[in-house]
Amino acid sequence: HAVTISGGNSNRLFRVLPGASLNLVQLTIANGYVRGTNDLPGTPQTFGSGQPGQSVEAGGILVNSAALSAISCTFSNCGLQGGTGGNATVGGFGMGGTGGAAAGGAIAARSSTLNLTNCSFVGNGAGAGNSGLGTFVNDNSVTPGNGTGGAIDLSGGTSVVTGCTFHNNSATTSGGGLYIGGAGNAVVVQSQFTYNNVGTGGGALGVGSSPVQVSQCRFDHNTAFGNNNYSHVSGGAMLVTGGGATVTDCDFSFNQCFGTPGRVPPSGVGVNASAGRGGALACVSGGISIVTRSTFRQNAVFGGNGVFSSPIGSSPSPASGGAIYAAADVRITNCTVVLNQARAGSGPVPLSGASSGGGIACVSGFPIIASCTIASNKVSDANGNNSQGGGIDGSGTPGFLNTILCGNTVNSNFTGNASGSFVFAGNNLSSDGTPPFPAGIGSNNLDALLLPLASNGGPTPTVALRVGSPALNNANPGNFPATDQRGVARPQGAGPDVGAWEGAGGQVNLRVQRQPGFPQLNTLSWPSDTGVTYRVERAATLNNWNILATNIPGTGAQVNYNVTNTGAAYFRVATEP
Repeated sequence: HAVTISGGNSNRLFRVLPGASLNLVQLTIANGYVRGTNDLPGTPQTFGSGQPGQSVEAGGILVNSAALSAISCTFSNCGLQGGTGGNATVGGFGMGGTGGAAAGGAIAARSSTLNLTNCSFVGNGAGAGNSGLGTFVNDNSVTPGNGTGGAIDLSGGTSVVTGCTFHNNSATTSGGGLYIGGAGNAVVVQSQFTYNNVGTGGGALGVGSSPVQVSQCRFDHNTAFGNNNYSHVSGGAMLVTGGGATVTDCDFSFNQCFGTPGRVPPSGVGVNASAGRGGALACVSGGISIVTRSTFRQNAVFGGNGVFSSPIGSSPSPASGGAIYAAADVRITNCTVVLNQARAGSGPVPLSGASSGGGIACVSGFPIIASCTIASNKVSDANGNNSQGGGIDGSGTPGFLNTILCGNTVNSNFTGNASGSFVFAGNNLSSDGTPPFPAGIGSNNLDALLLPLASNGGPTPTVALRVGSPALNNANPGNFPATDQRGVARPQGAGPDVGAWEGAGGQVNLRVQRQPGFPQLNTLSWPSDTGVTYRVERAATLNNWNILATNIPGTGAQVNYNVTNTGAAYFRVATEP
């Protein structure tokens, strides 16, 4: 039976008291709602200031020092709204009351044990209350309350989230889908975050002071869109502000972070636009974060535009880290960072913010980038003269080891792979003169001969090396990871390869698939290189190969070759001399 328990958009559904356990299986928890009281009386305030709005938590289920297990459940359209702060009551110096906080649109768990398996969280939200008006400039004089965890807000305890889907959830401040804060431990595995959004940082996932392990997850089309009360907006998909995060085998695609435009309050003095930081991932503080075997593709970060005003307008803002913004100790290993962008805001006059790090922006801490492929990223600005680091910006002096920089651009100029300072620790490769590698540490002005991003095996897309790539067998022989991004053992050839992909020279990754509706026809598919020809072979046993075709031309894209099915067989494809 399909059973839905509804709060009727007016009530929370469950409260799990200390020491109790609640187990849910194949239920829909819907339309839970809690709203805070506006201008809540009874709180001592500075003379003339407004009262705060009431804070609220858990539109669906509140768990306090207890246990919650949910299997194959759906949590939909649950929400919170913090109360609005009161306006100042006495002229001159009164402050508006603080807006009420909102935590956990569907679930809020405090010092509890949480196990969620194969659950869906759709259309939930945590909206903080607005501030009251102050009397000094007739404007919101304090920030609104925090809105965290559009679907789930966790604090303390132990939480395991497995095989769950977070779609179209939202929060005001952090964690449009899931927020993990306070002392505790959390594991998120094999879950998908799509089209979630947030007003300050972490469109899908926000990490506070708790460590979190995130593995085999997909982050797709999440957004941090910002609001006018903060100087920056961070992490289109994920924001780490404390505790540190371990991210493994994850795919970040089409996430976006937008700095908000400048604004003009009633005083007439413009408030500057807010900066954009990290189209997919922003690590701005906290413990060491480790990112391994993950792909960042087609993410984007944008600075806010300035506005004209008299007497004083507002300036546009910068954009940093099209994929990753690192202002803390971050270790990035065996990752592919491709086709991301950072675009600075523009002004009403010929002014522009600056963009840095179309792929990665390392601004502080001591980030380390090892065995990564950073390609075809870009930075840009309105006037074409303020941006730097098409692939990576090293303002924070990151460590750099066995990494490829190829085809990254600054305002469409193909001479801007990297900017800033680096600590070189291995055999790197750059397609232009940036950064200038010392002798024996790397090579400049060499095309890495990369194939397009493709599914080459493993949990995430990767960029393979073409035949004859100077990255083949040329990584530091004494310092390289045991596997590549796909989990393939290193080395495969005479030595380990530079970048996130490992393969013997000329190796082809082959896919064999039966044609739908044609049981006697198989299609062999593989990513190809222009200027190279291929040979197809078949065998009934592995020691008896027969040539099926030769001189199949490569196109630079996927090649398909059809072969009649004659029973169980092995196939292989190789490049020809």
